[in-house]
Amino acid sequence: PKMTVIAGSTPAVKDAMSAFEEKGFNCVVLPTSHAFHSEIVAPANAPLKKFLEELDLKYPKIPITSNVDGQFYPMSGDSSSDAILEKLAPQMASSVEWTTQINTMYDAGARIFVEVGPKRALSVFATQILEDRPHLAVMANHPKQGGIATFLAAIASMALAGRDMR
Repeated sequence: PKMTVIAGSTPAVKDAMSAFEEKGFNCVVLPTSHAFHSEIVAPANAPLKKFLEELDLKYPKIPITSNVDGQFYPMSGDSSSDAILEKLAPQMASSVEWTTQINTMYDAGARIFVEVGPKRALSVFATQILEDRPHLAVMANHPKQGGIATFLAAIASMALAGRDMR
């Protein structure tokens, strides 16, 4: 709700940034290798889908949300591969519905969110989305503190929060 990431061709992104800056918004260019989650990478959808079709996809045993629409992947049904592919295959070129995804998980009862990766942006975003609701968003690998220290701190935070959120 407090940040938006846009992706696309350089001229289009620069035009959008100029329009936002004229209205007083702060804009920052994020260095990336490709314009993921935009139409620029849409030609990769077909090869990705073909690759995924060759896998023996099964329904998840635990609830998993899709960032394409922020909703849960199906957990049962007649044609698991088709239902899962419908959400998974367009992921690379689709927008990321992160706010919807976090709210979907929260509405389903999730209160602890763990970011596993080399950064901390997603846990910050989750905190902003859920700022007025009880939750814990932790990162498992703070870029400046190191993996093991952050991991142990995350475990301690989750243990304390789990006790307090009962």
